[in-house]
Amino acid sequence: MVQQSSQISNKYCRILALDGGGAKGFYTLGILKEIEAMINQPLYEKFNLIFGTSTCAIDSVYAVKQI
Repeated sequence: MVQQSSQISNKYCRILALDGGGAKGFYTLGILKEIEAMINQPLYEKFNLIFGTSTCAIDSVYAVKQI
């Protein structure tokens, strides 16, 4: 069975990719907190996949689970 294009276009995968190391990772953490405050909702409810490199890998864990 072939899906119609209108059915496929309604499905999106929202990805939050965080990049940084050292002090930049802590800056990113502050930005993530501000975004959550602005949208009044945890980031994990807005994204299907959250990942990061270096210090931002730790930030991505924060975005998924409030530690």
